[in-house]
Amino acid sequence: MRAAAVVLFLLILLSGCSSPEETVSPPARLKLPPAPTEVHVDSDIDNLLNIAYGASVVHRTGEHHLEQSAVHAIDGIGTTAWFSPPGGASQTMLFSLPTESRIERLGVSVTADVARVPAEVKFEISADGELWREVLVMKPEPTAATQLEDILHSRATHLRVSTGGDPRHWAVLRSIHAVGHELSPVKPRTIAGCWTVNEMPSTFMQQGASVIGEFRGERGVIVDGGISGPVVRLMWMRGPLWGYAALTLAPDSRTLSALTFHEEMVVEYAGAAWFGERVEECEPSALASPAQRILDHARRWSMFGLAFDDHDRLVGEASRPALDTAAALIAAKPSSRFAIVVHEYRSAESEENRRHASVRADEIRTALTNLGVDLSRVEFEAAGSERNIAPVTLTIQRLLSSRADLELRE
Repeated sequence: MRAAAVVLFLLILLSGCSSPEETVSPPARLKLPPAPTEVHVDSDIDNLLNIAYGASVVHRTGEHHLEQSAVHAIDGIGTTAWFSPPGGASQTMLFSLPTESRIERLGVSVTADVARVPAEVKFEISADGELWREVLVMKPEPTAATQLEDILHSRATHLRVSTGGDPRHWAVLRSIHAVGHELSPVKPRTIAGCWTVNEMPSTFMQQGASVIGEFRGERGVIVDGGISGPVVRLMWMRGPLWGYAALTLAPDSRTLSALTFHEEMVVEYAGAAWFGERVEECEPSALASPAQRILDHARRWSMFGLAFDDHDRLVGEASRPALDTAAALIAAKPSSRFAIVVHEYRSAESEENRRHASVRADEIRTALTNLGVDLSRVEFEAAGSERNIAPVTLTIQRLLSSRADLELRE
């Protein structure tokens, strides 16, 4: 009887469509430790304008291409950058902060190549995204070091950054910095509904903390993931290609932007950005869960739809769709063996990470047992921070790497 209820619930998840008003309230922001100094130092850990904290690109006038976009100026990765179009050094980018914040310092990271340094960078702030006030015009030096300037404490929800320079040259910004502190909790956003993403008609569906979506077109993409505070963490797949993405929405949930990685969160694998605008209507789409396709191809399915509280306890209703999907994936391969591996990078101490991972693994085991899932073919591993293929030191890496994976081990 219980198994039948699980199957019925899964069918509802795969065929239904939640309303655009459905939201999940975000938990308090994760407090992350400083990164180790030997590999990819995290110079953006105090930067409010970081996609890992919920910052988003609302508008931009141009970039060289989508792998050198405005998203790459707020990804916290020092080796990526925004490049202006060739011969178009004067451009403007509009960002939303995760929530209303008091800004104390602004600045940029550029490059030592003088021909690629903007002649000036102008900063404007807004408390509503409509009325703007200029607060700083800086002339960056040609250096890779972060350059920050103090400003009078200013309340802001949005930041507009404009570059100027020799029209014969390109301009490059590795990172844009807004240092300060948040004044209010991050309000929940909703992604469910109709969108245009990178000019492709797109649809997202949200149930509890789980999110699935589809970008339709010649280079169509399927996505599967969940909401983690102000960020939607996703796995994506396009033909034989797959990877991860961190997606954020503006406070009004009318625009989105995302940073993608190919397969792993190695900084060299950072890929093209996604930019989207909500549309009122779209063609009906038989949106189906991509989980099985992702598991078969990548040999893992990251359960981003699991929601945990500050004590590592599962939030039942929000997590139920992801748990039901996991149950269906296990049942669909009765002769296969699986592992549920919990990764955790919240602490600089590996033992602390294992402790968090162990509690979460026990929570998942208990929840699946209560759903009647036969776990005789499923191993549980609290990996903590000890099973990664590359150093995890940056905020965006910690965000996407702290997760529970259902791995296929035939």
